[in-house]
Amino acid sequence: MEKLQQLNTSIKSPMRLFTWMVGFPAVAGIEGGVPNIRAQSTSLPSLRITQIELWNWGLKAKYAGQVQFDNAIDFTIADDEDLNIHTWMLEWMKLSINLETGLVQPKPDYVKDFPIHLMNVQNESILRTFLMAQAWPASVGPVALEKSRNADSMKFTVTFVYDYYTIKS
Repeated sequence: MEKLQQLNTSIKSPMRLFTWMVGFPAVAGIEGGVPNIRAQSTSLPSLRITQIELWNWGLKAKYAGQVQFDNAIDFTIADDEDLNIHTWMLEWMKLSINLETGLVQPKPDYVKDFPIHLMNVQNESILRTFLMAQAWPASVGPVALEKSRNADSMKFTVTFVYDYYTIKS
């Protein structure tokens, strides 16, 4: 118990609970309002630079190569009992492919740019913004249907695919 108290005094906020505010864009072909959500969890987008090796004056040197983005980001979203956000996400996802024919639709019809804001612990200000460019929902997960006293809401996961992202502090 004493060690826990020492940890609490040495760290200002040991249990930092950040939330993510996601501003989804208006998507043509979907009725109803655009959801602005607070995601409970997400994975930060990753970035990697490949290496290329070139001969320079008889020595092999490594240089920066291509930029590679992870190109997928997951959100765990809490929805209301009407599943409005889940339904909206499914409708957006259906714009990418014709379910009857299996044909992929033109990319401009379903890709959008949208911001993901990392909020401070008090949810009062934005710490950092990731702008996801040319993004679309590739997977909308199931909603667990369970009855529990601890169930505060219905949760599901959405995976977005994107071309690249930029960061604003």
